[in-house]
Amino acid sequence: MVTSNTKVCNIQLILYIRLIFGFNFKQPSPKMRFISRLYVIVIVCFALSCFYYKILTMYNFTKTNFLMDYLTNAIYYFITEDEHVLHFFEIIPVLDTSPYAKELYKKLQKYMISTQILIIVARVLMMGTFCLIVPEYCRHVDQAEHYIVTTLLLATDLRHTSLILIYSLLYVRVKIFKNAIENNGFGDQRYAARKFIQMYEAILDALEFKSCGMKLMILFSIGCTVVRQCFDLFDTISRIKTFVGIANFKVV
Repeated sequence: MVTSNTKVCNIQLILYIRLIFGFNFKQPSPKMRFISRLYVIVIVCFALSCFYYKILTMYNFTKTNFLMDYLTNAIYYFITEDEHVLHFFEIIPVLDTSPYAKELYKKLQKYMISTQILIIVARVLMMGTFCLIVPEYCRHVDQAEHYIVTTLLLATDLRHTSLILIYSLLYVRVKIFKNAIENNGFGDQRYAARKFIQMYEAILDALEFKSCGMKLMILFSIGCTVVRQCFDLFDTISRIKTFVGIANFKVV
């Protein structure tokens, strides 16, 4: 459940932006969960139909890679619901309740939202600039195809947001831990040592929960890579056959 009361900072905006592109996350109620899952299924079916009806006509193998990359991540988030990220952002009382921590988390929230916006703006500008640099491509390609490919690329860019969220929060928590040691010291050595050990173990426990999701992400990435390599291999073989055929024709 994503609420500002249980999380160190509010990440709803980031998660809902990704949901627009088909990356699901755990909703606070069964009704919302059903709606979000249904929405993701519709988006994935639309992406598949675009490929099936050959909207992606030019450079099919390259764009198939985009589609496979997107589908792999969409399925991953559909299954895991980004639960490991949500769990990692839950407040750890022994670590996240100090005034210094709250100040850092406010900065972290601004940073994460800015990063999300920057990713979107950068991709849109990149695709727009591409049309200016290579106008022949944009004149000959179907506009619908161009927009679909841009959306797929943007979606694959946003898939990295989970890692950005996790490692940004990890950095902040380590900084809080370091600050606690430097400011409090070991006046009462027994109490201080116990407190610092609890803080350290809390960080490790949160990371341990996250590792399950990361393992699944790695498996999906490997599967996606294998499929893409197969498509690239078929593309290479096709090009070689075409080249050999042209060469034989010239010899004859």
